[in-house]
Amino acid sequence: MEDNIVIEQEITDRKTVYEGHGKIEEVTIKNGEKETKREVLHIGNGVGAIIKDTVKNKYIFEGLYGSDSKIFFSDKPANKRDKTFTFIGQLVERKGIDILIKAFNKFYNNNPEWKLNIYGRGYYSKKIHSGNGIQIHDFKPPSEIAKILRNTRFLILPSKEDHWPLVVSESSLSGCGLILSDKIGNIPEFLNKDNGFVFRYNSVKDLVNKLSLASNMSDDELLKLTKVSVQLGSNYLPIHWKIKFCEIINFFVND
Repeated sequence: MEDNIVIEQEITDRKTVYEGHGKIEEVTIKNGEKETKREVLHIGNGVGAIIKDTVKNKYIFEGLYGSDSKIFFSDKPANKRDKTFTFIGQLVERKGIDILIKAFNKFYNNNPEWKLNIYGRGYYSKKIHSGNGIQIHDFKPPSEIAKILRNTRFLILPSKEDHWPLVVSESSLSGCGLILSDKIGNIPEFLNKDNGFVFRYNSVKDLVNKLSLASNMSDDELLKLTKVSVQLGSNYLPIHWKIKFCEIINFFVND
């Protein structure tokens, strides 16, 4: 490995490392007089990534995030809601807003009765405009967002990277259907075959297809969709956070 290698990142997923194309070597990293030996993935061109020591599973706790049902809750059947898709988030490339606009424009050509409401602010604020079924709004406080979600059929989140977006939890608890890119980290918690769709991120074609499938769901399917979303969303409430936090305290007291 080159003597002047630059450490640009840390990697915790060893499976990804070993399936990659880099070469793993042990190197000595100097920090003043202190020297430590670390495994480094040699990426090439003088760039490397430290393979960070992983945390033991017993020290990883899940279920510490969620939504307040006193604000976000609705069991209003999806078929009784307006034919609306809603996006809530930053208007930046990482959120996939460019993909969403392109996909909805294609979908809208054959489905002019559907609307897309966008709530957010960011780089694309001055690049996208209301029209052709699209309405652009600024960010709103939680109480107003809750009202919006209670009359939304589907939340759309086309992110290119998103670990645990809270809006998915809020929308699920509000009884919305979910249309999420495959880069959304909390899909396992809130989405299954009965309450929404997953599409390939960056794929306008796949998103258009999922919008079409969503728009053609029957009343019975929409009724089930709302029930499933509320059920999944109800697994992540403040009371569950309280219980989990107490478990963590007891764990470390007795560890």
